[in-house]
Parts: sequence; C-alpha cells; structure tokens
Amino acid sequence: MPTLNSVKIQITNVLDFLAKQEIAVYCNYPMISGRRVSWGQYETGHLSSSKWATVDQYLDVIRSGQYSAILYDGSLLQLSCDVEDGWITWHRLGYFPCPFRIEPGELILSHAFDEVIESHVNDPGSPVLLRSPIRIDFDTTSVWEGHPAAHLTLNSNDCRIGCVAPMDVFSFVDFIFRQFYPAVHARFHDWFIAGSLRRVGERTLGDGDSELPHLCWAVNLPSVSMNAADQP
Repeated sequence: MPTLNSVKIQITNVLDFLAKQEIAVYCNYPMISGRRVSWGQYETGHLSSSKWATVDQYLDVIRSGQYSAILYDGSLLQLSCDVEDGWITWHRLGYFPCPFRIEPGELILSHAFDEVIESHVNDPGSPVLLRSPIRIDFDTTSVWEGHPAAHLTLNSNDCRIGCVAPMDVFSFVDFIFRQFYPAVHARFHDWFIAGSLRRVGERTLGDGDSELPHLCWAVNLPSVSMNAADQP
C-alpha cells in the first residue's frame, strides 16, 4: 500500500541509482507537498499544446526545473504522484527526449544546462532531432469516453491512448530504458528487471476504451518487496 513517504523513497532511490551510475547528470529530488510527491515546486502549463514537442518547450521545462532528472544525453524524466488513503490517485510519468544530439560528457562539464542546449540552437551544424515527449498520466478525477484515467500521450498533446491501469514509477523507468536505451538496460538488467515487476493500483480502463487499441500489461502480479525493488 503506497504512502507519500514510500513513494518519495522510491523516487529518491531510483534517482540515486541513475546518478550513481552516471546515467543522470543532475537529479531534482522529490518533495512532499500536500498529497503530491514531485520535483521541487510542481507547476502546470509547461506542456501546453502550443509548444508541444518543440525546442522552446524543452527549454521551458529545463529552465523552470520541471523535471526529476536530466539524463546523460540531455533527455528529461518527470516522476510525480498523488497519494490518498493508500492509493495512487494521480501521476505524471514523463520522458522528454533532448531535441539535439549531446556528445558524451558535454553536460557533465556544465551546470548551465540551458546554455548547452542554446549553443546547439545557435549552431547550424547541430540538427534538431524530431522526437516526441512521452507521458503516461493517471487521473481518477478526469475520466470520460476517449479520455481514460490512465493514458499515454505522444506526438500530439491531443493524444490519449488508453492504458490498462496506473503505472508504477519504477516500472515506468524500466519501460523507458528498455525501449529507448537498450544498451543501458542490458548493462543494468538485474536492477531494471525488478522495476518491470512492480505494479500499483487495479485495472481502470473502461469497456469502451478496452475495445480500442491500447497499452496493456499484466496488472495482477505477485507483489514485489519494496526493499528488494527500490534499493539502488
């Protein structure tokens, strides 16, 4: 049964591992504010449709500190959850790929991350990479036909691909590295595989949305010890 403190510990341990292995070059560690566990001061409006998947949006997110980690290639992770009465009632789990190809070690040498990106913006020899942010969101208070409680957003801010259930933070991190960083995932396979087995919450996808293409995984698995799964 998740609590605010257990979710904070889980996110902290995930970030500690990514930092220790130099997969993340900077971590914005979680804080508890009311019922929310999130990076620093969580703000809305930084993923607006008018800026979706643009360099301006990426710079806005990085300048405002609306992320949990900056990865070695400049991509961002967002890990944020609401907890009420032992249940996850809301989450934003996001992956924002860097719009430029960052050389190994380029970010480690500077804490002015936005200036590194701006140097690529001003370099005509640094092409913009056409890669979309990915979010798996969950909100029990915002549900209607075509807008399931748990959904995947990519390519367009209007996209709402149904997900069978809310997703565990560690499971999301495993999902991202399994799909987009296969070499890193293989190198730390034993650590990531623990994340792949984590589950949180019950099936929430309605019958109507279940009839459409959606993202599905085994919801009911034997519980995994938090100590075993979350230790970096």
